[in-house]
Amino acid sequence: MKTKKINLLNVIKLIVMTLVLGACCASCTPRVATNDTFPIVYQIGNDEFEVLPDFVPERRWQIWGYEITPGVIIAKKRGRVDGLSDVNWYNVEHFSEKVTINGKEGRLPSKSELKGLWSRALKERIDGMDQFLVNQGVAAEQRNMGICWSSDEENSRRARYVGLSDNYSASLKKWTAHGSVRVAIAY
Repeated sequence: MKTKKINLLNVIKLIVMTLVLGACCASCTPRVATNDTFPIVYQIGNDEFEVLPDFVPERRWQIWGYEITPGVIIAKKRGRVDGLSDVNWYNVEHFSEKVTINGKEGRLPSKSELKGLWSRALKERIDGMDQFLVNQGVAAEQRNMGICWSSDEENSRRARYVGLSDNYSASLKKWTAHGSVRVAIAY
């Protein structure tokens, strides 16, 4: 019985400390270091992103995705994202070109940029990051890694994509809103 009281008291102390620290100022907001995972991408407006090294619990609702390598970010899940109603190539290209990430202009990454990043270790880190976000209460991908549109166009009607789970590259019609698309933006 005594241990239950101590545990409850510790929980109450932790809650009070979190509230006090969180209320003092934005710079005092507790952060969770993501250690082996990726920097987090927070969406500030429809077309402005901020990349931070840590997970900030109070900003979980702003999480758009994460940075898989310096200069390349991906959405936290497949399909539609805030500010983008459909994930066909045309819409993703337009969206990537109108956003800014840490003040820099975005663009679609090239096929070679995406393929050059891929490794089994990267795939495992992406899986781990997705699981980390889910564990923190963020709606994120849980199974299928998805595919990312690239800036490489095969012709006026087809563009290349790269699969995040296996580095496979093929082309699709640009107006195809494939359900496995996970938006990637380079900057």
